[in-house]
Amino acid sequence: DYRRGRASALNLFLYRLAPRAVLQDARATLKLPPGSIGFDLFYLLTAYGAKDYTAETLLGYGVQAFCQTPMLTPDDVRKRIKTAKNKTIEKAEVSAHNLTITPSFMSLDDMSKIWSSLQAKYRPSVAYQVSPLIISP
Repeated sequence: DYRRGRASALNLFLYRLAPRAVLQDARATLKLPPGSIGFDLFYLLTAYGAKDYTAETLLGYGVQAFCQTPMLTPDDVRKRIKTAKNKTIEKAEVSAHNLTITPSFMSLDDMSKIWSSLQAKYRPSVAYQVSPLIISP
């Protein structure tokens, strides 16, 4: 279990979901059905390491992966849903829009608030924003 220091792992934690205001203005341009709503998703990519410098190395690999894949197409999302082997997720409808993954600056104060709310020790982390997640009726 990586939380007890016995293994090394990368964790992707969704810490905030925010309505995407710009979507309301772009509804006609994007050809969205009435009732569609958009969100920005904010994640923390966190590394846990069983040995010295393992967490930092893993975090570097995670950052590199997001640099190499800064966007997920609807086909990418469908492939990842299939590999999840989760019956509930398999039924999900996939948006016809690309998801963009961008680094997001987070102040030390904001980072501290997240770790405090989790009642956990700080771990090396990088924040990312994934957008737009569009949900249609």
